[in-house]
Amino acid sequence: MHIIISILAASLLGSYLLTSNWAATFIAALICSVLSLLVLTVELIRKNGKAGPSLYLAVGSACIGVALYGAFMANYAIARHRTLEIAAACEEYRADTKSYPKELSILVPKYIAAIPWAKYTIMYGQFHYDGFKVFFSNEPGMPMPAYDLAKKEWTSTPVFSNVPPSSK
Repeated sequence: MHIIISILAASLLGSYLLTSNWAATFIAALICSVLSLLVLTVELIRKNGKAGPSLYLAVGSACIGVALYGAFMANYAIARHRTLEIAAACEEYRADTKSYPKELSILVPKYIAAIPWAKYTIMYGQFHYDGFKVFFSNEPGMPMPAYDLAKKEWTSTPVFSNVPPSSK
């Protein structure tokens, strides 16, 4: 059972690193915590209240779940911060030219050193821009958080419309 939990936690961690998927993160946290409590309960019953190494595994697995969720939330906060940096560069461009840029690459290097990756992940880390909103990618089927330059507020795309009108 210990090996199964370790393999499950490692595979969910790999899934998160690949996609930064909120569902994988939530499922990882939930599964690690539930399985940890299950293993701990079984071991406590079997050994008359002495858990031993199972206690460490249960606590460790629960910590992995919490750490995954914390990493997801930190990654999301980084993406929002970087979106605001790009929005500020768009505003500087607009102050100089009286219009928003046609694509983000126009901002480099005068207004921003480089267009960063939105999140620390292998997939779904790009920024998109449609002339009025700066988007960062989420996994397919999820809304894409967007900063509306004209309204100066956060919004998002509809749930199943994960590709903005222009992906430049």
